[in-house]
Amino acid sequence: MSQDYSKRFLFQEADIRGCIVRLSKSFTDSYGHQEYPEPILHLLGEFLAAAALLGNSLKFKGRLVLQAKAAEPVSLVMSEFASDSKIRGIVRGSYPEVDSLDMSSLFKDGTLAITIEPSQGERYQSLVPVSASTLSECLSYYFQQSEQLPTQIILHCDGRTATGFMLQQLPAQQLHSEESRYQQWQHCCLMASTISSRELLDLPDELLISKLYGDRDVSLYKPVPINFHCDCSQQRMANALLALGEQELKDLLEQQQTLSIQCEFCGESYQMGSDTIIRAAQGRNKPH
Repeated sequence: MSQDYSKRFLFQEADIRGCIVRLSKSFTDSYGHQEYPEPILHLLGEFLAAAALLGNSLKFKGRLVLQAKAAEPVSLVMSEFASDSKIRGIVRGSYPEVDSLDMSSLFKDGTLAITIEPSQGERYQSLVPVSASTLSECLSYYFQQSEQLPTQIILHCDGRTATGFMLQQLPAQQLHSEESRYQQWQHCCLMASTISSRELLDLPDELLISKLYGDRDVSLYKPVPINFHCDCSQQRMANALLALGEQELKDLLEQQQTLSIQCEFCGESYQMGSDTIIRAAQGRNKPH
């Protein structure tokens, strides 16, 4: 089985579903070209695992983007999960001295955004303030405020592997008593809260579910492989240069015959002269 995957599970006698995500190679591929300090690696890993957990429920072709923005010390952390189970992510900011993953400190007065971008249809975005100390708590608040969908998320990263565990309460089908549904949900969440970081990293999924919910009928589905993928291209990089504006781009080309631009996500380097940029501008302006 792939080291990198998402795996859904479903409680047969409860209106609760879940998902487990494990990222190893796809995680290290996401930052191999960068020199992130250890706390930033952990932060990126949690964002990637969270995006995979949330994106796992996409019912259409497209992508989910999870990002947090602030002024400093971390100006942006962003993770993307595509419906074909491809991920990538970046971190920007002045973070050499960051030694904590406290979200409310890293993103003081910042916002957490979840954006859904279908291949066809309208783009949807939801924003919540970064008001909790962990990404898990911020996401739980998001679901409470924006989706009215009770959700528990547990994330962990040791710098090499990123993992995530999610529970969500479904609309009433198995049980219709509000009191019974509440008790059922609280029990499952309580058991999930006992998971240690080591267990989440090391235990096989079947053993983890059995340890938590051995007294319940839980179906584990087949794992879906997850891979790192970057869709950068010369056209996209040229578009980024064109976004600088005509005068600034002209000044840069006068100083340098060839401009070099590197993709933040994968590290691929692109060399472009004026002819390449002109062709890119023409291609961008062609009617579709």
